[in-house]
Amino acid sequence: MYILLEACQHPGVLRVIYFASLILDIVFTVLPIGLIVMLLVDFSKAVIVSDEKTVKGTKIVIQRIINAMIVFCIPWIVSVFMSLLNGAGLGEGYTECLENARSGNLDYYDKLLEAEENNKGNVSKNDNTPNTPTSSAADRLIQVAAKEIGKNNNNGTYGNSADAWCQQFTRWALKKVNLPANATIFSYLQYNTDSNISGDGASAMWPAFRSSKNKNFKFNEAKAYGGSYTPKKGDIIWYQWSDGYCRSKYGKWNGMQCADHVGIVEYVEGGSVHTIEGNTSSKDYPNQRVVARKEKELDNDEIVAYGAWY
Repeated sequence: MYILLEACQHPGVLRVIYFASLILDIVFTVLPIGLIVMLLVDFSKAVIVSDEKTVKGTKIVIQRIINAMIVFCIPWIVSVFMSLLNGAGLGEGYTECLENARSGNLDYYDKLLEAEENNKGNVSKNDNTPNTPTSSAADRLIQVAAKEIGKNNNNGTYGNSADAWCQQFTRWALKKVNLPANATIFSYLQYNTDSNISGDGASAMWPAFRSSKNKNFKFNEAKAYGGSYTPKKGDIIWYQWSDGYCRSKYGKWNGMQCADHVGIVEYVEGGSVHTIEGNTSSKDYPNQRVVARKEKELDNDEIVAYGAWY
């Protein structure tokens, strides 16, 4: 069967999850109220009846209280359990599905599905390679990255590094987006190069763009270094900090040195590129190392290159 979208991005699946969660919300709201009403009735009866019946009524009241407490605690217990699974990297899919279903934006996923269906004709039935991604995959990449804004890597969600995890976040996001041929963007990049691009350094994915077997993959130098390319949503963006390791060791960018930082382009507007990056800070998250939105002018010389994959 041809899988167009992964489960957590398929509008049909999300609607089922949404209605199921809605029913559970109603149950966990109505049931405790019902137990409280029954508790009040039992308590009232216990007050006006004989001593013997009072003892029996008291036991019933206590049992009602216990039942009510259990029902009230179930959502909290589930939340704690899923948080523990997320910390271990096991409950991620559940959380993503639930967040997508409750986002109130199911029309967006309808459009994604329509776009993927329109694109599936580009895939040959005898072709075992991942088919060429489109801008709809870039839309999903941006959405995945944007959901992580404000989060850190303290629990190792994006990788094992406690320090430079910008590349780990970028790689994590690329692995979260499935293409129509049931490959991820990252596996598609890896498929088209003979070099390993799974390293943790900021420039680890350069081979996917500089020595790719796919003509659609381009390594584009930034405007400050003579490049004429205008980045688009979903592109990979690389930086060399003016006071960073790469320049202190190799000098200013000449097209071949390392990168200090990497992120994902969200959009370009008014001469500036807007990005989502891991292991960074912003005015909304000062003095923190989190996933955050950033902005730089296109001709800023700390931006050295972009990687285009569609």
